[in-house]
Amino acid sequence: MTSDPITSNFTTDDTPVVVTTSSLQLGIWITTGCACFAYGLGFVGNVLSLIIFCTQDEFRKISTGLLFILITISNFIHLWTLASDYLTLYNIAMYSNMLMQCRYSYYIQNISRAMSTYWMVTVALDRLIRTEYPMRSKKICTKQNVIIISIVYFIIFAAFWSFYLVPVTNLSFIAGTCASIQSPALTYFSNNIHLPVRAVLDIVPKMHVLYENTNILIRAKAYTLTYVLLSTYNESLYTLSDTKLFQAIERDVRRTSADPDENDLLHEALNRLTTLLSSLLTRTLDELLSSTEQTRKTSPVKDAFKKWLPSFRLISTIIGNPCIRSRVVTLMSIKKLFKLFSNIKLIAELHSELTKGKCRQWSQVCQGRNTSLNTSIRP
Repeated sequence: MTSDPITSNFTTDDTPVVVTTSSLQLGIWITTGCACFAYGLGFVGNVLSLIIFCTQDEFRKISTGLLFILITISNFIHLWTLASDYLTLYNIAMYSNMLMQCRYSYYIQNISRAMSTYWMVTVALDRLIRTEYPMRSKKICTKQNVIIISIVYFIIFAAFWSFYLVPVTNLSFIAGTCASIQSPALTYFSNNIHLPVRAVLDIVPKMHVLYENTNILIRAKAYTLTYVLLSTYNESLYTLSDTKLFQAIERDVRRTSADPDENDLLHEALNRLTTLLSSLLTRTLDELLSSTEQTRKTSPVKDAFKKWLPSFRLISTIIGNPCIRSRVVTLMSIKKLFKLFSNIKLIAELHSELTKGKCRQWSQVCQGRNTSLNTSIRP
């Protein structure tokens, strides 16, 4: 019996199982080379990632770091099962045991793929919680919760793909293909129940990861824009405060001051006062932001606060800037408050003299100074 190796689907004892031409042989070699490169690059990348993740102490202490370590291990196992499955195309069996080659290998392959997918979903949720609820994330995004949810994932997927562990008859590995005789119930489950459920389990997490990453990206753009604006304003104010003009005005103010020592004391007092105001404003903004994050219900007040939050942050940054604060205090506050502090100093001197019994000597002085005090305080 003879047949054309190109057009006929039948084979004889003298015809190999895979009949190829020169062009098809070239395509097979190209595919094999690409597969070797892809699998080799995947193995090397996972090993390097695992080394980097495990050697960084700070990264291993957070939930996200533990998730990435678990994903790397699961991807490595999944790549190994894919590589062993790819070698069956060349009639090469990685394992001599038929159960390991035809049942356990596919069981581990599906579990590792599902675990990697849902760990990526967990990473997206972890990132979302850390950006949406930074105060609550300290209690939610922990390593203990990662371990618990990983155990839950493993139990669910190990049970879902447990039909690979069901005993079958006449299990054999022939010409790179695993063959067996399944029961009607197992065949019905594999064809009618397993495939639709598996499609849902594969599509839902990918859509969820896409949604969460898009949401995080949108919020990251808003936060980045606010940070860039604050940084730009900050740098501009620093540059403006360091100009020669401001330094010259400050020098002239200090020269014309009646009491340079008192000027410096007032400058330091106002400097500390603005520092305190800046810290109080920052703390108030943080507490308000934390309280708004505790409730998911929207309200006009909450929306208005989030709308004006960048402006409040900008004001707090300007007040808390020591360079700007010193210039503003020197240029504006010293002249306006110098008389008030002088009057306070005068009242303290009068009180000390009166308590010492020198009221007679100061009676005339009191009248003159009280008159000047009233005229200076009067707007």
